[in-house]
Amino acid sequence: MPTKVFTDEYIKSLKPTDKPYKRMENGSDRGFGVQVSPGGTKTFIFAYKIDGKRRYYPLGKYPMGGKPGTALADARQDCRDARILLDKGVDPKAHKKAVEDQRRLAEQEEERKRKEAEMKGSVKQLFDTYAGAMEQDGKPSHKQVRHIYSHDIEPVLGADMKANEVQPHHVKQILHRVIERGAMTKANRVHQYMRAAFRFGIEHDNDPKNMKSDVLFFLEFNPVRDVPKPLKREAVGERELSTEEIKKLWGRLDEGHIHPSTVGVIKMMLATGQRLGEILHSEWSEFDFEGMKWELSARRTKNNRAHVVPLTEFHRLLLEEIRPYSDKKWVFPKKDGSEPRNIDSISQAVARFCNPGPKSKNKPFPKFVPRDLRRTWKTRTGEIGLSKEIRDRLQNHALTDVSSQHYDRYDYLPQKRQAMEAWTAWLEAVIKGEKPKANVVALRQQS
Repeated sequence: MPTKVFTDEYIKSLKPTDKPYKRMENGSDRGFGVQVSPGGTKTFIFAYKIDGKRRYYPLGKYPMGGKPGTALADARQDCRDARILLDKGVDPKAHKKAVEDQRRLAEQEEERKRKEAEMKGSVKQLFDTYAGAMEQDGKPSHKQVRHIYSHDIEPVLGADMKANEVQPHHVKQILHRVIERGAMTKANRVHQYMRAAFRFGIEHDNDPKNMKSDVLFFLEFNPVRDVPKPLKREAVGERELSTEEIKKLWGRLDEGHIHPSTVGVIKMMLATGQRLGEILHSEWSEFDFEGMKWELSARRTKNNRAHVVPLTEFHRLLLEEIRPYSDKKWVFPKKDGSEPRNIDSISQAVARFCNPGPKSKNKPFPKFVPRDLRRTWKTRTGEIGLSKEIRDRLQNHALTDVSSQHYDRYDYLPQKRQAMEAWTAWLEAVIKGEKPKANVVALRQQS
């Protein structure tokens, strides 16, 4: 039933009945009305016909009992807007649904982008994850990766830059900063670990196990790939200590000018020929003094293969000298015992030993670095007659022939033990200033 032009007083006067009913306005706004439910709810409507069918388009509820709602004037304007659409052949109800669907899709897209932004790992997260994986695999170089990030990468990129925002020009800026310090070899290490970290990020995202990971890196390419290494050819180390230098070094180490723990590390490198990182991370639980062997698990070695180093009485006595400066777990711990000593501490100690400075009373020593001791072991053991194969096995070099890689699982412990006994007998004789026994040099023909 059409009625007069609506007023608030009129709408308020409409009482609910046991059935819903409608009141249509008899004014210029054709189709404008209100529907009253049995519960008393009053809803503005726009009544119209499209394709010959009667339809009702809700314009909002009238405020009741202090509750918010649509004012009469606003509902009237919405009715007029709906009429304009209808006059253009557009169903206002369908139009509203399309608008709401579009808004909902826009909100969903915004939410998707927000979640994606939250998931996108930063460069810091990339290096933390990469270094964490290295640490879990037992690789001591994870500390160098963390240092390179904090010292050389974050100062250029900042802590919040997303990994997938890094471009080759960022990589060049980082490397240029290192090169400007004159640290060309360090620049190569930065290049190496950055390239490895971004490759790790790509593999991380592509790994099906990480599909539900809270952090992904969204890397489409490795930004380091096309940036050349700063130093094309790194100088290959050639320094090895002569027999006379070994004797002199051992004597100087016993003079007490450097910490006994550092002395122990240097002596262990000469006595075993093992890598500095593997010695520094050694644990007492790895040493079997009944079986006289040092067992390194695969996660502790560079080539990820378990390694057994035969021990002699010379090694046992050397380790007994070290024990008072160790703790229950680590053979070479930091002062607080929280973890093993790092490579830099030994490198710095050796540098000070070789060049004590003008104010020191200690005598200088011909310059060498810790890695030279492993080369010294390799050279001198060859000099006394050990075959290259047994030397490689004692130093756990990766043997690349098919037989060694896939079929030969023999540990060669008897042969390695014989060779190590020959070496420590020679070393002990040199330290004491004695002439090595003749049987020390008789292994090449037997191997």
